[in-house]
Amino acid sequence: MAPAPVFNLELATRVLAQMVNHPELHDQSKWVGVFGVNQHRPNETVCGTPRCSAGWVNELTGRKLRNVTGAFYSNIEQLVEGKWEKVRVHSVSEYAQKELGLTDDEADRLFIQTMEEDDAVDYLTKLIRRETKRRKHLARELEQARIKREQDAAEARRRGIVRAREEAARSLAEMSM
Repeated sequence: MAPAPVFNLELATRVLAQMVNHPELHDQSKWVGVFGVNQHRPNETVCGTPRCSAGWVNELTGRKLRNVTGAFYSNIEQLVEGKWEKVRVHSVSEYAQKELGLTDDEADRLFIQTMEEDDAVDYLTKLIRRETKRRKHLARELEQARIKREQDAAEARRRGIVRAREEAARSLAEMSM
């Protein structure tokens, strides 16, 4: 069984901030809107176009989105020693799921194209709150464990001191006999 993904709180917070602060650039119905194309690379989108939540994950992590036969993929080509070379293809949502650390169900829900933008914001907010709560709970548990270790160590030192005193008292008693 594969380990559960680790939620990327920092990235999710950045994506949420982008969607909330720039609602005009948030459109759940498309990975990325094409208001224009890069004149030098016609299959590459330009900045300032709307994106869905998965599209923003790709954008904020530096992935370049490419339009390949009408579907957008991230990191199709990369510049290697002055030449564009093909590399591993990730769908926009596949890459976003991996980067955010989402389960399949969470990704299916967050990246669905029929979701209203406000619903996507609400769902991502819910995921962030859940992770924040989980981390606070974990921090409390770790702090309680640290305190318990310190108390156990203090108790062990106290027992050691008491034992040493008892041994010293026995030694004195034996010497005075």
